[in-house]
Amino acid sequence: MRSKSAGIGLVAAAIVVVGSVAWQAGANNAANNLPAPPRTAFVNLEKVINELEERSSMEADLQAFVSSRQEKINEIQANAKIAADEIEIMVPGNDAYRTKVEQLAMFKVQLDAEQNFAQQRIEVRQGEIMSHLFGKVQEAVTRIAEQEGYDVIFSNDFNIALQPGGNTGVMRQIAVRRLLYVNDSFDISDQVLQLMNNEWKAGAN
Repeated sequence: MRSKSAGIGLVAAAIVVVGSVAWQAGANNAANNLPAPPRTAFVNLEKVINELEERSSMEADLQAFVSSRQEKINEIQANAKIAADEIEIMVPGNDAYRTKVEQLAMFKVQLDAEQNFAQQRIEVRQGEIMSHLFGKVQEAVTRIAEQEGYDVIFSNDFNIALQPGGNTGVMRQIAVRRLLYVNDSFDISDQVLQLMNNEWKAGAN
């Protein structure tokens, strides 16, 4: 009877051991089948775009446009002042006076139109510059990611200070924040900047 009990005990122990080994093997297989953690990096978009040499060149062209429109505005303003000064010393009511008043009104219309046109064109051009540069940053980041095996590259807004303002404005800035901490060793902004500036200078020359 004791021999039978001992045999049952050995079988049970063997089952436990086999079950334990099987569980461990299954756990190891599951662990081996887990995907590797993604390789990530971060780019400070504000820093990269602000320090691009191509941006400086494009904004210099924009400034030339601004200067040309300002010259036109200054010319209209000067003509309007001359007309206003002449009206001051004219006798109201005669044809010459009425003609000069109409001329002054025309200058004011021209001035408003020129200022509105210049402002709208400047805003459109600024948007075009930012869109163009952002697209090139994306393209450069994609190439670096593919060459160096990054799976995900995030836009790093960790070091961007909140702008002062009312509670609603500050809370809105907080709500759109993506990152609360980034180890600088994962930031590749300088690499992106160097690549883009070197390629732009090579192309410009």
